[in-house]
Amino acid sequence: MKKRIFLFAALSVLFACQVEDDFGPYEPTNPRPGDESVAIPSVRLSFSSLDPSTKTAWDGTTVVWSVGDRMGLGYTYAGGTWDDGFYESDPLTTSSNKTNFDVTITGGHPGPFNFYTIFPISSVSDYAGGIAIVNIPGTQTPGASTFDPASDIMTGTGTHSFVSFPDTQIPIDWTRLVAHGDITLKNLSITTGETIEKVVFTAQEGAELTGEFLVDMTDGSATANNASNTVTALADNLVYSANTLRVWVGMMPATITELTVEVVTNHAKYTRSISSLSLDFAVNARNTLGVNMSSAVRTPKVYTLVTSAPADWSGEYIIVNGTNVLTGKSGSGNYGAYTSVTVTENKVTLAEAGAYNIVIAPSANGYTLKQGDYYLGLTSDNNNLFFSTVPSTNTYEWTLSYSAGASHVFSVSYPEREIKWNSGSPRFACYSSNLQSISLYRLEFPSAGGSGGGGGGDPVSPTRWLELPVYSLSSMSGTTTSSLGDLYDNTVYSTMGGNTVRNYSYLYDPEMYASYWVAYPLCADHLGSGRDESWAFDPDVPSSKQTKLTNGAYGVSVASANYGSQYYARGHQIPNADRNGVDEMMAETYYMTNLTPQLQNGFNGGIWSSLEGAVRGLTSSCDTVYVVTGAAFRKKGGSETVKTIVNTRDSKTVAVPNYYWKVLLKVKRSGDGITDASAVGFWLEHREYISDSYTNYAVSVDQIETWTGFDFFPEIGDYQTAAESNTSWSTFQAF
Repeated sequence: MKKRIFLFAALSVLFACQVEDDFGPYEPTNPRPGDESVAIPSVRLSFSSLDPSTKTAWDGTTVVWSVGDRMGLGYTYAGGTWDDGFYESDPLTTSSNKTNFDVTITGGHPGPFNFYTIFPISSVSDYAGGIAIVNIPGTQTPGASTFDPASDIMTGTGTHSFVSFPDTQIPIDWTRLVAHGDITLKNLSITTGETIEKVVFTAQEGAELTGEFLVDMTDGSATANNASNTVTALADNLVYSANTLRVWVGMMPATITELTVEVVTNHAKYTRSISSLSLDFAVNARNTLGVNMSSAVRTPKVYTLVTSAPADWSGEYIIVNGTNVLTGKSGSGNYGAYTSVTVTENKVTLAEAGAYNIVIAPSANGYTLKQGDYYLGLTSDNNNLFFSTVPSTNTYEWTLSYSAGASHVFSVSYPEREIKWNSGSPRFACYSSNLQSISLYRLEFPSAGGSGGGGGGDPVSPTRWLELPVYSLSSMSGTTTSSLGDLYDNTVYSTMGGNTVRNYSYLYDPEMYASYWVAYPLCADHLGSGRDESWAFDPDVPSSKQTKLTNGAYGVSVASANYGSQYYARGHQIPNADRNGVDEMMAETYYMTNLTPQLQNGFNGGIWSSLEGAVRGLTSSCDTVYVVTGAAFRKKGGSETVKTIVNTRDSKTVAVPNYYWKVLLKVKRSGDGITDASAVGFWLEHREYISDSYTNYAVSVDQIETWTGFDFFPEIGDYQTAAESNTSWSTFQAF
């Protein structure tokens, strides 16, 4: 049966202020008569409805619920069993400081019942057994003096258990999951005529500010699932005045030790980097920070030659042939005038060519081209180019492409005609004859040494570690016998050369006693010699959720037709030999979370070991190889039997992987940007191999993504398609 439940949402959130401004006193909220079970925090905010358009209209004291707000609900029954459902409330129809959420749930379970909530529902991308995947947006749209509602994530709990489904309202106490930053940029001198588009805040490597987090709804604790150290605030509502810009952002609580601030305008970016910080952005608090931007470095955009077709041609460009640039309408003639510009290393400066800027925007049948107040068009089938402030359909639309080393802009109305350069009668106009092709130069930020522009040739600037896979609970569904309700997505850090660096990251499942993947960078500096068998429990996972292998392997023998004896070894996913140049890093490869049961003879000590050695061999000819090693129990959609063994050391039942795999990535760089990439994968059944080579099991990364549900190497952008389709080990070696 279904039962209608009314959840009373009296927002009891402690919102601490870390500034001296006088925002008025905080008043406690009294419990409703007859509801003595409501716990009263020591400090509460008194909320009232200031702005019906947003819950986060805040003047220092007031936050309100708003029309359209929705929350999500999960509940347990019989004292702790999770109901399978995750329920979405009806949208609110009124705004108030206190409100009722109506939720329809599936009943039929025995009590007692406990209720757990999360807000807003739009932040939840997946859910299973009380664990919600919640997204704190990396790109936010704050108000002039408040944060983006989408970044204000809260969890709630019912104030007590219920023996049966009640007919009365259920009180819910809410608490914030996030920290709020109220950041003021001072002495920010923006060049006249520029418009601020966004502000980008980037913390030190490894900081987890935004992105996906696994949230335990019972206590509101959060673990990074796919997090980023960057948060971007769009400037739609920001106010720049007197060289000052105030920006609000929402993020996970963090200690910031390094911070880079980039103010991006339509023509440039202003960058200030600060190190040696110790800024604590506390949960459920307004955290204030002032940044002096007087020393910010201004980097202007430049027009860069387009060398390949982008997925979307939208943007700002100039039309050029050689050094001749289209400047606009030529007097009374129906063609384009021109002037000469300086082209250096396939670039033209904004200062020289900005007056000739053309905005390309999508239209019903292609794109429009607008230069200043005038749209470019072709209204008849002749060698003209028209300019109009009031364009008509079709005749002022264009299709764009790139081929044979040139950009092509064709008329939608007369598709055999395109914009070309006529050197015999110098002008830009539309021709169907064999005249000179044009080049498009796109306005963008320069990349060191790059001349790409406009598509697959553009350098890519990653915002997260290249080796980290992307996943969700739904993408992993069908690949394991686990409920996926208790995953650990951790990074192990070490000291190398006096610096704290990442050693490796992993996704561990205590139900299987295995990590689904282990990801890490590998370079020659990691390599040495020797072996330090310091087997140990992983300090970041409760030891009760690991199987004991500190005193030896699993103690399980296996029948073998090829060897006199066979047993399950403690198989490393990141090999100790991949870190034996740094003692601390090598010791961390002996954690229980890095180990799975591998057949020793013909696998761990044979073909798999040979593959590991070949990967290390790559470091002699490249700077870094990005490695992800994984254990798979089923191919996605498969029904393979998953064997289990009993570890004789602690009597725990351990799942044995049916497959092991690796995916590898190498990139080429120019400055901070990636300019090319190559990848390859290996997929091996977990069995004995006799006189066989790992090269016979090379597959594409795309194939392994299909089998595992993981998305590998998303940070390489447009290079991902070509790189991940490669199946050749020799091609990857030679890259």
